[in-house]
Amino acid sequence: MLHRDLRSLGLIAYANAALSVFSTVTLGLFFALGGSWGRLNDANSVLWALTFVPILLLFFQMHREATPQLARAAAVVGIVAAVAFAVLQALLVVGLVAFEQTFLTVITLTTVLGMALLMFGLVARQVATLPSGPVSYTHLRAHETVLDLVCRLLLE
Repeated sequence: MLHRDLRSLGLIAYANAALSVFSTVTLGLFFALGGSWGRLNDANSVLWALTFVPILLLFFQMHREATPQLARAAAVVGIVAAVAFAVLQALLVVGLVAFEQTFLTVITLTTVLGMALLMFGLVARQVATLPSGPVSYTHLRAHETVLDLVCRLLLE
């Protein structure tokens, strides 16, 4: 993968984290004040879910040689869950479906997305992409490569 792609992916990881924080804030405001905060939270959730697509593609590229079938399965399952989540939230934003119609499906898709990320985490530990034990932050930064930077940004 090109250095530029890794840098872009790091920025996407930051965007994902910022969207998560924004979602938490808008959800709190919706429960406290009501009104359009819920629709803003739903619109934000569309973007949040879509940021996982390039993240999962990077994880696939990192592990496709060591564990091709598992990496492919995790990527496909995660991407399908992220896109389906985004579509349902978009339909909610434009009023084509009601919250009650999507709630259980959205919860399930979020769980499936999380399982795909966990699968990549297990693969990364198995093939030593991630350390198997605790490592000091100073040690990590001293040996940090561009790929390590992307992983660190995804975990922060």
